[in-house]
Amino acid sequence: MTKLSWIRGAAILLLLLSFQATAENDGVVSLIADELDISSTKAKGGAGAIFAYIKDNLDADDFADIADGVSDMDSILDAAPEVNRNSRLGRASGRLRDFDSSMGGVAGLAASFDELNMDPEMVREFLPIIYDYVDSHAGEREAEYLEDVFPNEF
Repeated sequence: MTKLSWIRGAAILLLLLSFQATAENDGVVSLIADELDISSTKAKGGAGAIFAYIKDNLDADDFADIADGVSDMDSILDAAPEVNRNSRLGRASGRLRDFDSSMGGVAGLAASFDELNMDPEMVREFLPIIYDYVDSHAGEREAEYLEDVFPNEF
């Protein structure tokens, strides 16, 4: 093998490895961070809060179907911020969740987004990205579960 052939082979291998790394990093967190121009930490925390809310409001088997299509779901869920339920926003979010589950979805996540130093209205910016990702990676039926949890958002 000549030196030039070896260099070409190494270059091709590096190119293939970079495509694989890019594909692995094109998860829902990367999509949110890129689309909303926010840090991956905020994207992951916000996605974690939303997926944790979905998990709490779906049958375990239905959530497992969603999780099967979302790479690194455990890490995303772990990134959800701890909400200070004694803060004014935390108490208000909890009351809305208790009062009306259809309002509680987005409003119930306000305190989580506040903990991440993001405007609570950003929940509405995250949801369509998550919905499209779940639809394309987990399936249409799984995306419809999101419509059940957030009935007024899609």
